[in-house]
Amino acid sequence: MSAREKIQFGEGSFVGEISRDPSFFELPEREQAKIIGWANSCPITDELTDPDNPSPGRGPEAMRQRYAELNFWFGFIEREVMRLNPSLHESFTRPVRREATEPVGKHEPENVPEWHARNISPMGTLTGYALPRIFVEQLGTHKGISREEIQDRLLRGLDILEAAIPEAKTPAELLAITAEGLLHADCTPQEVMKHTFSAGWIEEHNAYRMMGNFKLMMNYRAPKLAETYNSLNEEAKSRLKLA
Repeated sequence: MSAREKIQFGEGSFVGEISRDPSFFELPEREQAKIIGWANSCPITDELTDPDNPSPGRGPEAMRQRYAELNFWFGFIEREVMRLNPSLHESFTRPVRREATEPVGKHEPENVPEWHARNISPMGTLTGYALPRIFVEQLGTHKGISREEIQDRLLRGLDILEAAIPEAKTPAELLAITAEGLLHADCTPQEVMKHTFSAGWIEEHNAYRMMGNFKLMMNYRAPKLAETYNSLNEEAKSRLKLA
């Protein structure tokens, strides 16, 4: 059984299986990235790990690090949800059935499981996709700031998350409350919106209803984020690659 076959697609957990399979570290860097991308639920790992991909932050090394970072944060958040709000945990970690009118979007058939056409994995849902990415933005590890500032940001982010989890009744509400809190902490509106309203995520999933539910929740639980997003016209959304 290959390393990828031992890992559940889109559940974010891969460290244990990899640590029990020393052959993983003998694989080419791109193959390592694709295996971690499988755990991440990325449906286009060939495209993103392509050494010739001209987009910033793409290629084998960059994507291996990116996938691992996002998987770490999803796993951390999932454990905090289990600890602080067990009733939310079940819906946070459950695959979501695709709407009949919203067929799966952009994907590489050989890099997703057969059921990807019917279900959205936990890390593929809007909350599973956006929440760890917002945390990475808030931490600012890619911004060249000092270790002390990163530590301060981490503490602020954890305080916001730990306050949001017990309040939330649904994954969409958790995303809205946390996004609003991080917006008042260290994130700019653009850093939050590019993940919560990602046009790339819509292209991959066509899950307009899921995003629509989040937008409704945002109007109640994330007023600053709602004010910024609702002020944008279609031209601005297109320029910022927002759905």
